[in-house]
Parts: sequence; structure tokens; C-alpha cells
Amino acid sequence: MKLVRKDIDKTGSGTVKLVPENSDDMWELYNLITAGDFVRASTIRKVQKELSSGATENERVRLFLTIQVDDIEFDAQGCELRISGKNVVENEHVKLGAHHTLTLEPQRAISVGKESWDEWTLQRIKDACDPSANAEVAAVLLQEGLGLVCVVSRSLTLVKAKVETAIPRKGKDAAFNRERALAKFFSQLFQSCVQNINFQVIKVLIIASPGFVKDEFFKFFFEEAARRDLRAVVSFKSKVILCNISSVTKWALEEVLSDDALSKKLENVKALEETRALNTFFHTFDSCPEKAAYGWDEVSLSVELGAVDSLFISDEVFRTSDVTRRKQIAEMVENVKQSGGKVFILSTMHVSGTRLKELTGIAATLRFPLPEYE
Repeated sequence: MKLVRKDIDKTGSGTVKLVPENSDDMWELYNLITAGDFVRASTIRKVQKELSSGATENERVRLFLTIQVDDIEFDAQGCELRISGKNVVENEHVKLGAHHTLTLEPQRAISVGKESWDEWTLQRIKDACDPSANAEVAAVLLQEGLGLVCVVSRSLTLVKAKVETAIPRKGKDAAFNRERALAKFFSQLFQSCVQNINFQVIKVLIIASPGFVKDEFFKFFFEEAARRDLRAVVSFKSKVILCNISSVTKWALEEVLSDDALSKKLENVKALEETRALNTFFHTFDSCPEKAAYGWDEVSLSVELGAVDSLFISDEVFRTSDVTRRKQIAEMVENVKQSGGKVFILSTMHVSGTRLKELTGIAATLRFPLPEYE
């Protein structure tokens, strides 16, 4: 994310102009913009043009619009943000109050205006604009004949490719046919990795499977990279972690991200830190429930008493359009940080965020139990 300009007065009112550069940045914008905000960006709109003959024709015109946001949608696969609202700055093509939907994508500048910016939101923008914070993990989850190529970023877990190949296990020459089919499968999976993983950006490549397929693919992967003289891939060998998983699904990454070996390789990746912290919460919830809180009332009281060690908020709760509740959340976050606690805003498009959503969307691990609340 690039910060082009920030104009915010002492009251917290003002505008920030940003240029999103990737899917993570688009997700940050999705969490940044709420109903009632003002958004300005370029767009294309059909307008009627009168010809010299008196007839009219439709013409597509690129223009800048400023709308007051009514609704916002995020398409993770298409990496698009669709923002709907009413035009608040009249121009020659669009009247005041006319409804329009802005479709935003990476590398297009956008200005966001709010009546009140809170410190937590501004800090998230600062973090998003810090290149060192954009660490990523790539993962290949596989079993014989099925493979998923995934990217785990700060906010999203995306399945970039799925590879399927039939592997014969019975019949005449089954062993030979299996070996040949497996080689074809590995070749297709390798090609998907090369196409979908940026080996100059990611910090760790995880190869995970039930059984020993991961070891066979690991050997094939680097032999093939050497054969093709893909030096960036070959040099990545020391950054690969082999892990066991129970199934080839996106959710199996939760098992992998909880692995101690991975944490030593990649201590600063937010996705890893979030997953491990939430695992600690659920472990505490099971073994010592009086030191775990969930639900708005219970967590709010825990924050007031300075008992919160780690605070977890789902993005759906954090993105509320209720200004009063949003201010309460900002105050809660600031209080936890001032008392030395950690705050995690978890994406519901991430495994960890989905687990938190099932538990009201807000929870906390406590430094000490609060029996008086019970």
C-alpha cells in the first residue's frame, strides 16, 4: 500500500489518499471503509451524447466521482472492491444524489474521508504501508492425485490452484503406471507453483501431506527446478518445511501454521502469530475457562479491569457501521495496548477468523481469572 496524502485535522476528521498494490491492500481497504464514509476514485460511466443530427448515443466516459458509501463488497478471487453509494459532488455527467458503484482494483488511487479517524485505524494504514509487514507464506498441500497451491498472507488464505490427476493403483503394471502418473501429477503441480508463487516475496514454502507423498514431491520439486535452471526456486530449498496433515483442505493449514518448526522459520508473519495466539485462547478456554472471556459484555468488563492479555476481534465486528460501537472498540483496543496486551483483528476469510466468528466474534485471553463476574 502506498500512502499518497493524509489530511486529518485535530478533531480526527479528514481524508487519506492511498494506492493499493495487492490483494492484502484491497482487504485492508475493505476493513477501512464503512457506511457513511466518503470515497473518491476514478470510474467509467455511460453517458448520453447528443449528435449534430439531434439523435443521441451512449458513450463511456472516465471521470472522478465522490460518493457517500452505502454498501461495500470484496471479491477475494477477482481482487476487486465494489463500493456503492450516492454522488455528493456534482459534475457535468452525474447529478447530485445519483447512485453509482465504484469498482476498485490494485494500482488505482482512492481517497477515503471520515468524520472521525481513530488511532487504531490509522495504525493499520501505517502497517499496511510498511513493506516489511508484507511477509507471506506459500503452501502446497497434497496427496496422490490431488494438490492445492495456497498463499497465506497477513489477512487472507487463498487457494491459487488445484491440480487433480488420476493415479492407478490396481491392474496389470500398476506399479509402473502409478510411477508414470505420479510424475505427471508432480510436473503439473510444480508448474502451478511456479506460476502462482512469487519466490522473491515469500519467506517460507510449506509442503504438507498425509504420509510420505510430501517427501517424494520435495525431491521432485528441486530436481525439476535445477533441470529448468530456476535459480530463485533452487535457492529456496533451505526455506522449505515438510509437515504432516490429516487432509488436503484449506483448513488443514491451521495444523501447519501451529507447527513449532514453522514458528522458528517465520516469527514475524501475522497469520502465524494470529493462529498461535488463538490456539492459546482455545487451549485456555478448555483447560482453565475462568481465564478466557468471550462475548461483548464479558470482554468489555475484562478490558476495564486490565485483565486482558490478548484481545481477539473478528473483522465483521470491527467493521461495524455503528459509530458509537466503533468508538467503543477503538477505546477497548487502546486500553489493551496501554496495559501491555496484544490485539488481533482476525479476517473471517482466514481459518482463525472463522473460528472466532463462531464464538461471537470477540474474545480474550486473561492474565488472571475474574470469578466476581461469574
